[in-house]
Amino acid sequence: MKKYISYVILILVIFIVIPIKADAKTLGQLKSELQAVKDEQSSINDKKNQSQNQIKQNESSVNQKQQEINTNKQKIEEAIKKIEELKVEIADTKEQIKEVMKTEQISEGTNAYLEYIFGAKSISDFIIRVSMSSQLVDYNKRLIEKYRSNIKQQEELQKELKERQVSLEKQIADLEAQIAKLNVDVSKYAEEGASLTEEIKAKQEAINEYIKIGCKDNQEISSCIGPNDVISASGFRRPINSGTITSEYGWRYHPTLGYSRLHAGIDIGVSEGTPVYPAAAGKVTMIIYRSSCGGNQVFVTHKVGGKQYTTVYMHLLSVNTSVGQTVTTSSVIAYSGGGRSTSSYYGGYDGCTTGAHLHFGIATGWYCVDSSICYTSYSGWTNRSQNPRNYVNFPSLGSSFYGR
Repeated sequence: MKKYISYVILILVIFIVIPIKADAKTLGQLKSELQAVKDEQSSINDKKNQSQNQIKQNESSVNQKQQEINTNKQKIEEAIKKIEELKVEIADTKEQIKEVMKTEQISEGTNAYLEYIFGAKSISDFIIRVSMSSQLVDYNKRLIEKYRSNIKQQEELQKELKERQVSLEKQIADLEAQIAKLNVDVSKYAEEGASLTEEIKAKQEAINEYIKIGCKDNQEISSCIGPNDVISASGFRRPINSGTITSEYGWRYHPTLGYSRLHAGIDIGVSEGTPVYPAAAGKVTMIIYRSSCGGNQVFVTHKVGGKQYTTVYMHLLSVNTSVGQTVTTSSVIAYSGGGRSTSSYYGGYDGCTTGAHLHFGIATGWYCVDSSICYTSYSGWTNRSQNPRNYVNFPSLGSSFYGR
């Protein structure tokens, strides 16, 4: 009885990791794959940490340079103030000497100078007056020249500070551009790391079940669990009863992530809580809960027209199925979300949605089932993604539909 229960549990996760061809994986190979995924996640986390550390260093450098700019601005203001003070001192000095000895007239050799010189009452007085006048004129020239030299120094300092300020502002702009790029990298690493976490969890669950039923590391998994299959379907249907097409399949600038990426599906505008159905009969192979980009997600494998496909349903309010469950087009597998209840825009956990809708996507192959076309991460799924319009009859962008 225990062995039978183990078989049932294994069937619930089998389509996540079991190859079905003759060249099926062994348990040991599956363990190696699990370790490879863990190593990849560790590498991504290291890159994420490095980017975050670099962001901190750049932010610290920006703060230091901004402080230097603020200090330089104060020095520029002080230099301007000092220049004005020196100009006033020059003017005051000229005026004071002019009042005492009529400096401007004396230095120009005018009659006032002669009158002053020849007004001496004796030869000694005459000599004293000539000497004193000459000394005062020379002193005045030296003093003014000193002030002018100080003004020139202050002006050169002011120029150097302004040039330094321009250089610092450019450096800050470059650092802020680097910070913006690093933030994008961190977001990508976080997204990749989240998908790998789910993959690791799924593989580990499957490995645990294989071990329970006695699979050996060098034994092909298919030989120790028996055959399995996905029920066949004739075609695909719309995943909800009614809605409006709000976004198409293809490359676009992501509205919340801030960079261009492949939108691997079609967005259907519906109110939260709308029942979601499989687009074709199949098996549920993976469920992701509360992802930071995509929220609750359900993956279903199908065999349509003899070919293998996987569909995905994202931004779900809640999930109404389980891994391994066989579903039909009338099975309610989830309820749509993406709005106030789940979006981080409104305080929720899903950072890749700003309004209520269902993201529906289709890819060729089974999500980590067939050894020749197995893909074990969301990036692998997007590489095989297809435009849902090629399989499902959807109206044009902005148009609504009624009925499946």
